[in-house]
Amino acid sequence: METSYFSLSKKVSIGVSVGVALLLMVFIAYISLHWFIKIKNQQTSNPTSSALEVFHGKISYAYLRNATDGFSSSNLIGSGGFGTVFKAFLPIENKVVAVKVLNLHRRGAMKSFLTECESLKDVRHRNLVKLMTACSSIDFQGNEFRALIYELMPNRSLDMWLHPEEVEETRRPSRTLTDKTLR
Repeated sequence: METSYFSLSKKVSIGVSVGVALLLMVFIAYISLHWFIKIKNQQTSNPTSSALEVFHGKISYAYLRNATDGFSSSNLIGSGGFGTVFKAFLPIENKVVAVKVLNLHRRGAMKSFLTECESLKDVRHRNLVKLMTACSSIDFQGNEFRALIYELMPNRSLDMWLHPEEVEETRRPSRTLTDKTLR
């Protein structure tokens, strides 16, 4: 009778141990799944808003449109792969700035916008232009509009400051042997 009591007790303790282990595994799986879903929802909810949270004063499309005279060609500074840069006067701040308007039809433009917001929001360096704020809005036609507002670098472009000798060479007339002999 003693052996049957020990075997019954052994079976009960094994059953309880297995039950507790299964319950613990289900609990860990539930917590892991809940955590994964929470992280995924935070990443996909609205990436633009998280990138723009750092900016204190967000600027509207209408304000930028007025500041650039309707994105006039007379205020055009330049254009690049992901957008066009305009000079703008912000009357409230009493400041002239550079406004980079992103071409959202170009593949990768939104990623470029978010990357610039995230990477330049806290960067301070004497060789980098300061990112002041950003605009994430809808234009008058109902299209998405994204722009980055930078401090304007006066006195021409950064390239001209970094490589003045190359700029001077391109401005000088060419001096070849044939030019000298024709005079």
